[in-house]
Amino acid sequence: MAQLNKALWCDREIFATGGEIDVAKFRMPASLHVEGAERISLPLSPLGLAKIKSVSQQAPYGLGERTLVDTDVRRAWQINPDRVSCPEVPNFFSTVPRDLAAHGLAAMGLDSTALELDVKLYKLLLYEAGGHFKFHRDTEKEDGMFATMILQLPTSTGHSGGALAVRQGRQGCEFDFSDGSSSHYFSTIFFCDCEHLLKEVTSGLRLCLVFSLVRNNVEFIPAENVPSFVSALPRVRALFQQWAADTGDDQADQAEGNDNEAEGDDIEDDDMRDDDDEEDDDDEDHSDDDGVRVQDVSNSDRKGRKLLAVPLAHKYSKASLSFAGLKGHDRVVAALVRACEFLELHLCMLTKHKTVADEPEVEYVIHNWITVDDQPAKFKKWNIDIKQEILRASRTKTAIDADYDDEDADAIREIDLFDFLEDEFQGTGMMAGNEGGTDQYFYHVAVLVVWPKDSFMRTICSSLEDVAWVLDWMRETYGGDFAAPGSPSRGHLQEMVTSLTHRFDSLASLLQASYSIYNSEERQKVLQAPGKLLEVCVKSGLSDEALSIMRSWGVELIDTKEFAITVQAYGWEACKEIVTGVIERVAGEAAMKLGGFPSRLRDGVGYQDGAIVAAKLLCAKLMANLTGIEVQGGMKWKRDGIMLLIEFCLEAGLQEEASQILGKLTLQRLCGGTLAKVMHFFPSRTGEVERTWDERKKVAEDRKLEEEEAKAKVEKANRGYGYAGSGLKKGKSSEELCEAYVGDMVEFMLELESLGRLDEALGFAARPFPCDYAARKFTDPGRGSLEEHWIVVALLLKPEVLLAKSGEHNDCGQNGGSQALQGRGGDRGRSSGDEFLD
Repeated sequence: MAQLNKALWCDREIFATGGEIDVAKFRMPASLHVEGAERISLPLSPLGLAKIKSVSQQAPYGLGERTLVDTDVRRAWQINPDRVSCPEVPNFFSTVPRDLAAHGLAAMGLDSTALELDVKLYKLLLYEAGGHFKFHRDTEKEDGMFATMILQLPTSTGHSGGALAVRQGRQGCEFDFSDGSSSHYFSTIFFCDCEHLLKEVTSGLRLCLVFSLVRNNVEFIPAENVPSFVSALPRVRALFQQWAADTGDDQADQAEGNDNEAEGDDIEDDDMRDDDDEEDDDDEDHSDDDGVRVQDVSNSDRKGRKLLAVPLAHKYSKASLSFAGLKGHDRVVAALVRACEFLELHLCMLTKHKTVADEPEVEYVIHNWITVDDQPAKFKKWNIDIKQEILRASRTKTAIDADYDDEDADAIREIDLFDFLEDEFQGTGMMAGNEGGTDQYFYHVAVLVVWPKDSFMRTICSSLEDVAWVLDWMRETYGGDFAAPGSPSRGHLQEMVTSLTHRFDSLASLLQASYSIYNSEERQKVLQAPGKLLEVCVKSGLSDEALSIMRSWGVELIDTKEFAITVQAYGWEACKEIVTGVIERVAGEAAMKLGGFPSRLRDGVGYQDGAIVAAKLLCAKLMANLTGIEVQGGMKWKRDGIMLLIEFCLEAGLQEEASQILGKLTLQRLCGGTLAKVMHFFPSRTGEVERTWDERKKVAEDRKLEEEEAKAKVEKANRGYGYAGSGLKKGKSSEELCEAYVGDMVEFMLELESLGRLDEALGFAARPFPCDYAARKFTDPGRGSLEEHWIVVALLLKPEVLLAKSGEHNDCGQNGGSQALQGRGGDRGRSSGDEFLD
């Protein structure tokens, strides 16, 4: 990549040029006419000086949105352009400055004809002894302004001092035209984003006309229109083709840099401008970047992305960033890249977000996307890998670097990289805030971002995190019809699936990285993007892509609704082999999470036979992995994959498979609804079910006794003015255990009633609950609504409590309990007893 960098910047940027004017070639005026001062002879005489001062004013400067006059910053006299003319050479201002500018721009590698150059007088400036102007940057005073030209006129006294220093980044140069200033004419041209200062005039007078150079051609200038750089095009094309064709992950040579050396001393930045009526471009609003925290580029997620950012030399505001507005050699670099028709090209801002805290962080993001037609591209902000994805210049090895051994080469390259970026970003920093000892800074630099056109989707959708926004982007760009044959959306969707399934042959690493394997909510969040992609493929009729997603990511997606919908869309026969293969690939405890899949196939898709096949496969897989499951006595269990699979097997007539799984479990492992089904389909285990409830009740009551004993121990110690710990073991409180018991029991009884076993349900309702918990909770204030779930408990357990509370004495006895069961028990859509517990 060092060779590519050298080819693009084959000639160092000429950002300023100047020298004595050849008066034989360019006719210079012998006088000027200033309104109110009449004729001013050149060289400027003491009389002319007095005339000019009589009609001029102190020149101001801009600082942010303010326009100030401060002679410590700028000491000069100015006259506005509408008061200056040249009667002796009537066409002087319309022709000579333009010819002079064209000559200077040619030396800078720019074609004034292609630019459709226009030259506009800005000010007449006069500097006396002591005159100066500190470092500042000119505001673009006209639409299309890209440079400033200064025409220094002769004065009878001449002047000493007054050198013009110009810098761009780490480069700098100086123009001192004091020699010959009493009789000769001089010109200087520099790009308007350059910083410059006028050193103090130590004696005499310095008089000059200042012009704005404006481009009228809004079209981009092709590289072939810049003859001095045409020779670079073949080399640039060849190197970009080599880079685009390279499929390996060998961009590490980016860190090698190149042998271009950037020179010039760093000078403290002053946020000033030479303007009295417009806001400084550098004083821009960064509020859209404020607080933005973007994830680091993950090697695993972005590893296959083929992207390169080329930093530009000039500074640009985000609002004015455009290909047509590029300056100097930036235009040539962009033209060379644009001539590589096999590359996708955008102009962007690269922002460095630096957080200074106990552990400083630096992040880089590209945004503010502009197409080659100067239209905004609605791409989101992307993180960028500064080590692999930025084409950069590098300083040469210094004396300090020479102290390193060869084995420290990587460290030197790392220093080079960050030094370069600091220099590129320098001067546009903005402190966004200072809260809690944390400072945040934002730096901006314009970059060209390229990637091979044949890897478009591979680049913009390089991670599953990109799926949602890329789908939205395609809908907005091409319309929402992914199904239309030959449509760009359909082609991009196919490319997206191919790229992502090739890159991520499994989602296990992503789930593992986010701890989602152990957290169902996080798991669903991670699987949302691939699930959405599968759904879009099904709706768009992309069966090959949908089945490809199932094969690649089925192990993780099999327990999602999108997977079941896909089976429904293409039929069991078409998906049977894939489903079977997915289940066979499921390993270890992951098999325990898939128990709900057969129910989805049966209830949501309607494939009973396929659901039974899947259930048998899962049972076999589960039996091979079901060991050592932890049981928390007395706690209410929510339905999980094991319980869902047991329930499906019982309902589908797979009693043998269900019995095998139950043989490896203690019934304490099951929630109330599953226990009810076990009792219904295996009547011989009724006694075991009853003992399970007795054990859970005993756990809650034993905990209650422990709490009372601990409380008595503390009270006794307090009466004796002593101190003693409670000695209570850590764990769930008796109230929490009782609440879990009640919730599970309510689910159990309602499930029994729905299975037609009302008598057994009422029999369990007559059993005492631990700590008389339900009745106590029901009589608490705020529990009087007939819609609250504790009413169900009261109806089942102690109808007399409800009668006393409500004041009603009609049909609310034991029959009331039955009616409540009938009203609630028929709801087969519930997944657990959770809806009865706040």
